[in-house]
Amino acid sequence: MVRARWGCGIVGGMRWACVAAGQLWLASQAVGGAPSPLGQTVAAVEHRLGPRSDREDCFLVEAETRIAYAFEFTGAVEFNLHHHRGEETFYDVAPSQAERVEAELVLPDAGEYCLMYRNLDAGYSTVRGSYRRVVSGDRH
Repeated sequence: MVRARWGCGIVGGMRWACVAAGQLWLASQAVGGAPSPLGQTVAAVEHRLGPRSDREDCFLVEAETRIAYAFEFTGAVEFNLHHHRGEETFYDVAPSQAERVEAELVLPDAGEYCLMYRNLDAGYSTVRGSYRRVVSGDRH
C-alpha cells in the first residue's frame, strides 16, 4: 500500500457508497438517495471523462472485504484504488496508466474506498468495466 496526501470530493453531486448489515451497497443517486444492494451483483461502470478530468466510484466496506474489478480505458487514463484516513490518502492500488486493469484483492480496513479514473488527455476518454464484492466460495 502506498501512502500519500491528497484530497477527494463528491463528483458532479453524486456519491457512491453505503454499508448495512455487513453488505456492500451502491448508491448511484445524488447525496441522500436510497442505496441499492450490491452484494455479489456486478456494479457496471461506464464513464465518459472530459479532458484532463477525473471520476471516482466510492463504496464502504467492512475490514477484510474481498473485491474484484476489471476495467478497459480509451485514451490516456490513470487508475488507482485508494482510501482516506482524515486528510491522508492510502493507495491500495498505486496510480498507473494502462489500457486494461483487472484484479481481485482484500481491502484491509473498514471504511470508504474509491476507484479513481483520471483522464490525462486533452480529449475525451472512456472507462468501461465493473466491480463487485467477492464472497467465500464465489467462482466468478
